[in-house]
Amino acid sequence: MSNSGERADYSAYNVEYRSTVDDAWYSVLVILKDRTLTVKLLSFPDTFDETFNADDFDTLEAVEELFKRFRQVSDQVQDTDCYRITKNMTVCATVASKNKDDVRYYDAFVKDVCRKEHVFKNQEEECLCIFLLCWQHGPWKDTLSCCSIADICQIKSCAQVDSRVASFSKTAKEKIRMVSLKSKENLYHVKSEPILSEWSQKMGSARELTGSLQTNEGRAGESYQQIDHDRDMGGGCSDMSSIEETGGHYFMIIEHLEKDLSPSSIIEFIHKQTSITAQAYVFPCLSWESYTRGAVVSNCKEELKKIYDFLSIPDHIIISSKGRPWVMSEKILRHGTLTTLGSLAPKSQEKCQYENIDNVLKVVHKGAEEYKIAKQIKDVVMDFLDHQQRLHRSLEDRMISQPFCAV
Repeated sequence: MSNSGERADYSAYNVEYRSTVDDAWYSVLVILKDRTLTVKLLSFPDTFDETFNADDFDTLEAVEELFKRFRQVSDQVQDTDCYRITKNMTVCATVASKNKDDVRYYDAFVKDVCRKEHVFKNQEEECLCIFLLCWQHGPWKDTLSCCSIADICQIKSCAQVDSRVASFSKTAKEKIRMVSLKSKENLYHVKSEPILSEWSQKMGSARELTGSLQTNEGRAGESYQQIDHDRDMGGGCSDMSSIEETGGHYFMIIEHLEKDLSPSSIIEFIHKQTSITAQAYVFPCLSWESYTRGAVVSNCKEELKKIYDFLSIPDHIIISSKGRPWVMSEKILRHGTLTTLGSLAPKSQEKCQYENIDNVLKVVHKGAEEYKIAKQIKDVVMDFLDHQQRLHRSLEDRMISQPFCAV
């Protein structure tokens, strides 16, 4: 992390990095040489450098974890721009320390804002507002702190990843895939036939859907194939420790979305709330349906679990500008293969930074009147979906017990 003056003096330190040592964010210089990535922290000696070799990674998940530690440098919020920091957004901030030279930045969720009238000193505006933050990681994780505007930086949403980091990530992944192909080639031929036989008998553990996926360019006719490995995790959160690593993506289904909701809005909203840039799709619906459903997709199961946990917190509900609440009808996270004719990542991600997401989606908290109304609607939708599921099972049971007989 650095202020604007430091970035002018050290323009090469133009990447923000979350250290593996203390989990804090720092402005860094990234150096890529052959298969080695060196991360140099601004204003720190070379002994604090962190070095990574592409050959040291054994899983794609480990590469993704490192990849997500990089982003564009966050902007220090000026006193005159304090209005940009609002309730329910994620920021990068520092907490007061006894040692003034020990300044470390961590991501935090803005729980509340106490607005106060600004004052002027030496003809300069000074913000006196107080921001209540809940720390998302680091030594103060899940605790609350009161901070001033001087402690807060605004995270750049949909930040472009540094080309050197992207190149290193690609090299590491290619190495892992090559090793995986060689080690699993024979195993695949041995096990593929029993697996397909088992799926065929169970009639439903594998599923094929053909339809259209909506991107920012509209509802394009892309073929969508999904092979799930569904597991009911039970409880409020999902335990993905038992999901077999077979490739593909991790994803979850969200019900009761607005029919005109764009994937870019979902991407921007999730990034704003969790600092995670996921992928999103909005599926087509029948003409008589008043809502639709969508999917949030990630290559990293831990990041998807973090998104799932945020969406499932009972103390708040996500609603549209029209008051329609999001519904998580399944207590499961899926793992499988998503195939489209184009790129899996919607191109809408490129435009999400220009959209005012506050006019599309928002979080309402327990105790508010909007929450009470949304909770009532959500309960009705859940009852409807449960009833629909029972009808589906009843229909399937009837078809199995009374097979079609040709005359």
